[in-house]
Amino acid sequence: MDFLMKKEFDLQCLDCPPLPSCWNYYDRDSFCDIKNQGLTVFYRGNGQSDEEASSIRSDFQIPYYCSIYYYEVEIINSGEYGYIGIGLSQEQSNLKNLPGWENSIGFHGDDGDLYYCSGEGYSYHQDGYTEGDVIGVCYNLMKQTIFFVKNGEKLKEIRNIKYHKCSYPTVGFRSKGEVIHANFGQKKFRYDLQSYIDEQKRQIQEQIAKKYISDKSLLFSLVLSHLICQGNEKTLKILLKESEFFSTTTTTTKMTKESELISKKNPNYPFTSLSKEKMDYIFKRMKQRKKIKNNILEGNIECAKIKILKYCKDFQKKDKALWYELKKQEFIELIRNGKGSIDQQILQFGRELFQYSENELNNTDRDLWDVLSLVLYPNTSSSSSSSPSSSSSSPLTNHLFENQRREKLSNLIQQSLLTIDQLSSTSPINKMISYFANLKNQSIKSNKVGFIGLLNIKKIIGIK
Repeated sequence: MDFLMKKEFDLQCLDCPPLPSCWNYYDRDSFCDIKNQGLTVFYRGNGQSDEEASSIRSDFQIPYYCSIYYYEVEIINSGEYGYIGIGLSQEQSNLKNLPGWENSIGFHGDDGDLYYCSGEGYSYHQDGYTEGDVIGVCYNLMKQTIFFVKNGEKLKEIRNIKYHKCSYPTVGFRSKGEVIHANFGQKKFRYDLQSYIDEQKRQIQEQIAKKYISDKSLLFSLVLSHLICQGNEKTLKILLKESEFFSTTTTTTKMTKESELISKKNPNYPFTSLSKEKMDYIFKRMKQRKKIKNNILEGNIECAKIKILKYCKDFQKKDKALWYELKKQEFIELIRNGKGSIDQQILQFGRELFQYSENELNNTDRDLWDVLSLVLYPNTSSSSSSSPSSSSSSPLTNHLFENQRREKLSNLIQQSLLTIDQLSSTSPINKMISYFANLKNQSIKSNKVGFIGLLNIKKIIGIK
C-alpha cells in the first residue's frame, strides 16, 4: 500500500507522514492483544455485555495526501457471536465502543448493519461476514465517500463521510474468541484496488478534457514560446507551415484572422505580428544561440564569447556576473587543454580574472579560489570528456572539470540571451508544470487534496 500510494501520488520528494502499517499497542483497549508484528488481534474479553466491547486503532492515521486509502481485515475467528466491527474512527473516539458508534464508521459482521456516528445502524449487507471472510475498507477522500469490500466484491458506497471523524483504521470486538488479521499493504489485496484508482483518474481526466480551451491563440502562444525557448527550429518551422494561424508561401507569411487575436489579447507578446522578415530574424537568433550553446558544451569558451558579443555587443555590461562565470570557465578550459603546463599566459589570465572580480563585482567568491588553485594542480587530462577520476588533479578541484559545470553555464547563457531578446527565459509549459507541482504540494500540506492528489501533469500532457 505504501509503495502503491506514493507511486500514484508522486510524493517521493515530499516530507509526508507515513501510512498506517500495523495496529497500535498504545492505542487499544485492554482486551485487545496484538501478535504477528502488530497485524493480528486477539479479543481476550468474555463479551458478556456492551461494557466489554473493545477496539484498537492503527499506528498512524490516514495521511492527508491520500486521495484514496484502502486496507483489509481477514476474519480468522468470528468468536461466539461474531460481534466484530471494521471501519474508521478518530483519535478521540471511545475504544470501549465498536467502530461506528462515536465519531466513527463501522460495518458490523453479526447483522451486516452499517453504523456512522450513532448507536443505531441501518441495513448495509444482509449476510454480514464471518470466519474466513476478508473485509476491505476504501475511503475516497476526494469524494468523501466510503465503501466496504467483501471477499474482493465492492459493496454499496456511502457518501458525506468527513475526514476529521474517520481518519484511523479501526477494528472492534465484543464476543469471546474473536481474532482478525490486517493487511495494510504488506501483501496483495483481495480487492483490485489498482483498477479502482485507474477508474477514478480516468473520470478526473475526462472532466479536465471537457474543459475545452476555446482561446486557440493562447494555446498557440504557449507552444510557440516553448519552441523558441527550447531552440527547436525544425519543429517551429513545421508548426508555422501546418498551423491554421498562418498561410505560408515561399515569399511571405501572412496571419489569418484568428491569429490576429494574439495581438489583441497579448499586446506585449513579441511575436504577434509574424512577417517573413520577423520569422527569419527569429530563426537567425535561434541558430546563434544554438552555436553558442555548442561552443560552451565543447569547452570552446573563447569562440563562445566572440559569438555572444556579436549577439549582444553590450553583454559584458548587461550581465557582468555571467560574463565573470564565462571567464572562470575559460580559465578552467585553458588549464584542461594545457596538458599540465602552466605558462605566463595562464598566470596573467588568472591575475586578470582576480582583478575583474574585485573591480567589476566587488566580490571574490569561493568558486574563484577553487578555479585559481588549479595552477597548483595542473596535471589534468586534455580530453574534454575525461572524468575527474582519470586525472591527477586534487580531489578538491575535480568538480571543476565535470561536464555538468559546462551544462549549467550553457543554460544560464541561453536564459540571458532570451531575456535580451525580451523573451521568457523559461518555457511557459515548464512554468505551467512547476506551478501545478507547487499547487499540488501546497494543497497536500494544507490538507486540501481533493482530486489533485491523483493527478500527474506530466502524464496528462504526455511527458514520460
